[in-house]
Amino acid sequence: MATWLTSRVSLRLHRISTSKKVPRSQLISISTISTIPVAQRHLVGANAMRRPYSTDNGSPKKKSSGPGSLQDALRKFYLKVHPDLFSQHPKQKEVNEKSFQALMAILDDFKGLDAGSAGRAKATTGKLTFYFRKSTSKPAQSKSDAVKADDKNNKDAATEEEEESMPEPSKEVAMDFGKAEVLLRAPDPSATLEQRERMLAGQLAELFSACGVPFDAGKAAFSLGKGQSWSDEVSLQHFLSKVSERCRELAQQRLQKEQQMDIERTMFYVQHKLRILTDFPDDIARDWKRRTETEKQLLNALESALKALAGTGFDMERLHNCVVVFGHRRGLDLLGRMNLHMEDSTTQWLEHLKTVDPVKIREIRDSGRARSETEKALATRLGLAYFYSDYSIASSFQYLLYIDSVLKAFDGDSSRKTFLDMKEIKLRITDQPALNDASEPNISVDVPSCTVLVPIGTDPASLFSFVSKAGAGLVRQHRHHVQVAEAQHQVILRIKRKYQLSSLLTDPSLRFEHVESCCRKLANHAPSIGNMLQGLRLFIGHEYDVKQGDGTVYIKWNWLL
Repeated sequence: MATWLTSRVSLRLHRISTSKKVPRSQLISISTISTIPVAQRHLVGANAMRRPYSTDNGSPKKKSSGPGSLQDALRKFYLKVHPDLFSQHPKQKEVNEKSFQALMAILDDFKGLDAGSAGRAKATTGKLTFYFRKSTSKPAQSKSDAVKADDKNNKDAATEEEEESMPEPSKEVAMDFGKAEVLLRAPDPSATLEQRERMLAGQLAELFSACGVPFDAGKAAFSLGKGQSWSDEVSLQHFLSKVSERCRELAQQRLQKEQQMDIERTMFYVQHKLRILTDFPDDIARDWKRRTETEKQLLNALESALKALAGTGFDMERLHNCVVVFGHRRGLDLLGRMNLHMEDSTTQWLEHLKTVDPVKIREIRDSGRARSETEKALATRLGLAYFYSDYSIASSFQYLLYIDSVLKAFDGDSSRKTFLDMKEIKLRITDQPALNDASEPNISVDVPSCTVLVPIGTDPASLFSFVSKAGAGLVRQHRHHVQVAEAQHQVILRIKRKYQLSSLLTDPSLRFEHVESCCRKLANHAPSIGNMLQGLRLFIGHEYDVKQGDGTVYIKWNWLL
């Protein structure tokens, strides 16, 4: 018996000595084992193979966050949906693998300040389906199975820990599984880190709940990457000391890439005599990375299309000085610009480019100039600044008839005179239907632009009455708005020049007094924070935060040094 025990211990010590995970200084010698009672010697192997950071009960300390954290919930979630659990169910395994990749991409987009490419963010938005383990039941052990189990218990601890952390193969488990579906969206690039955290937490809470994993989105601790929540930060100096260097690098990267894009756009015009404009959707327009990458791809594709078009014998001079707009329209617009749908193939672009006719473009532009002259003459007759319409109705026959009806109604009333002191007011005819039968017409105003929004078809008499009553008040509000905006612009411009900021924006909800107070304090504390502010993209708002992608630094307007 003693000989057998010695050989078994020697074998275990050999395994420990060859392991890279445990230092030799922590191994137990044969002489030490000889002092242990025989009844307790079967515990030596397990105790000897504890990790350096193991607790007294032999279980390793977890390096992940505590219960209720996102990491803890993710670990439990992985153990329920891991594809290896479904090796005997190929369909479910394939579904989980694809959903797993999509989920990992969304989490990667969340990590860090500059994570997430345009293509990945677009690809990871959609419905995720997971099959998850509901319960397990192991078959009864036979004697031979018991012997195998005993041999398995004699393995080294490192191997045992790895096996415990990996899902058990489905061939050893009779498994009952469920199905969970959830719509998971990639984080909005324009949102701040704190907003992205709340959005992601809500979506993950729905997914975890469907799979039976407890997770409190409100109390969960996020630590997915470099990102950090600054909602409890008080000191501006401390906040800037943590984020300024990294954010300055991101701001410089954005500036360089946008400048490079401007150069490529200019070189494209020099080579092909084509002006390039973009009309991207909001989700692309707000994200500078996606915007520049998309425009670069479109320019490369257009260049290939132009080369193919030149190879067909097409007269390329017909395209000279033409304006090309990438967006979601096709064909010539009211300004004589060629619209190319950004998702069309180069073959479809070629068909549109072949239809470009300089004569037709001149006719469209001449028609637009004639309409503009008519609008200008009507505005002058009314004593207003502009008279114009929405793009959707600008060339419609209905709009031309409405212009004529307004002019006739104004000239037909001998008692009506040109509006006085209202030369700043603009009349915009919208494509909304008019409510002439209502007690009051559905006419509205926009103070910042000093514009009266008039639904097409509105009775001209109602229009004139509204302008007469509300016009003077609109002009006063607009002038006050302009004065405040100009004063705020001067204050912001001084701070932007003082610290050589790449950008300085403010929250629209802030009053001028708040912005002025913040900028005055920034100027007064230049010796303390001047070096940290140099070259940043700054946003004055209500909280400390960092914007993903371009490193825009959000600061409180009422900050404390």
